[in-house]
Amino acid sequence: PVNESDILYQVRAYVAQVRVVERIIADTDLSISIRPHPNENPYSYRYLQSRFPDRIEIDTSYDFSTWAARQKVIVGPSTSGILEAYVLRVPTVNFESLGNVGDDYADRGEAYDNLVVTQSSSYEPRNFDELIELLTGDVSPLPRRPEIDALLRNGHNWYSNQSASKAIAEEILRLARERNVRPSLHVPKPFIHAEDRIRFAKGWFYNRLITNFSFQYGFHKIPKYYTDIVANIDTGRRLDPARA
Repeated sequence: PVNESDILYQVRAYVAQVRVVERIIADTDLSISIRPHPNENPYSYRYLQSRFPDRIEIDTSYDFSTWAARQKVIVGPSTSGILEAYVLRVPTVNFESLGNVGDDYADRGEAYDNLVVTQSSSYEPRNFDELIELLTGDVSPLPRRPEIDALLRNGHNWYSNQSASKAIAEEILRLARERNVRPSLHVPKPFIHAEDRIRFAKGWFYNRLITNFSFQYGFHKIPKYYTDIVANIDTGRRLDPARA
């Protein structure tokens, strides 16, 4: 099939993750917090939690960064979340080499270049014994990488006083004005929420593994400090880490 490589990646990554969890449970006294991808259903990890209920939690909170900041170390495959951990100075461990996952990123073209760059901020143990030794030691973040700082600066507008989100919104507005786009009729928000609730309930009824991590409005409790984040996006101010 056309997406064969993506399917194989997901299978290998999932198997590698399960093996990592089993070794951590067997060889350490660490507790594990599993953070599902937004396109995953947390329910699909319940079987792992049921095997080790005193050692594993499934995190379904709204904000990745708040969760990441609480971790001693984050273990996982290549992901954009590594950049957030890098900014927070939380050590990361990439387990892909343990499961024959992701070896061909550099050959997949420009779309994967940034993913290859972020990998350099993570430890990459060659075997499970190295992984356990790393996790049971005094693991600290790897030194800052110039190539990652350049990616944050040029690709994410991180070191600017203006939010990348606001810059994008202003560019959309500029293009709309330039092309004389006229406002159109919109569906009232209560109708959209009602449709989401119906679709969610129907999907959940037919398949408990439906992707639902951020599917329905109200599925997550939005942290109070998000009001400050929105204000900072609008004004260009940075959120005080002490208030997060």
